This record gives sequence, C-alpha cells and structure tokens, in this order.
Amino acid sequence: TGVASRLWTTLVPELNKLGYITSADRSTLEAFCINYSVMREAYESIKDIGVMYESGGRWYKNVATAVLNDSTGKVKSLGGELGLSPSSRATLIDMANSDDSSLSADAIADMFGGGK
Repeated sequence: TGVASRLWTTLVPELNKLGYITSADRSTLEAFCINYSVMREAYESIKDIGVMYESGGRWYKNVATAVLNDSTGKVKSLGGELGLSPSSRATLIDMANSDDSSLSADAIADMFGGGK
C-alpha cells in the first residue's frame, strides 16, 4: 500500500547508508513495512469508529483494536531485528565495546553489511 511503499522508500536508503542491513534482510524489512501499514490502518479505523461501537442496541469491540495490538508488537519485534530501536542499537554498541565479546566492532558491522 502507499504507507508501506513510502516507508520502504524512506528506510532503505537510510539503512543502506548506515550499513545496518544487507539484501538478506529484505523480507524482514518488507514485513516491517507491511505491518507498519496495517498498524496505521487499524489506528485510522479506531479513530473513525472508536474502540467500541453500538449496533442494534448492543455494544461491540472494534476488531481493529486487536489488529493494532498485534501489528504494533510485530513492528516492535521486526524493528528490533533491523536495529531500528534505541535498545537494539545499544545492544550492538555494547557488544562492540565489551571486552568479553568475541566479536569486534568491525565484525558486527560486517554482519550488518557495514564492513569495509
């Protein structure tokens, strides 16, 4: 959709510039963009209809609330895998700076396509 496509178009150049991803990460990034789009669509439904709605004298929960919850969790998880959260970036930095780590900063950069 438009939202997923715009996010892809925005993220890919930035992630490539930073060296965080490789072509092997394409499906993860695609899933991230799709779930972000689903999350936004669910949110729009909640804004338009509300969390609860009345029909025939009965109240119902908008199913978009469950969709929003599920897609938000997926965005958070996939974003972490892609290094898009502050905590996932901090983990990579900690691994690079740790004396106990068997991986050097260059090795971590290589894992994410940022090697020399």
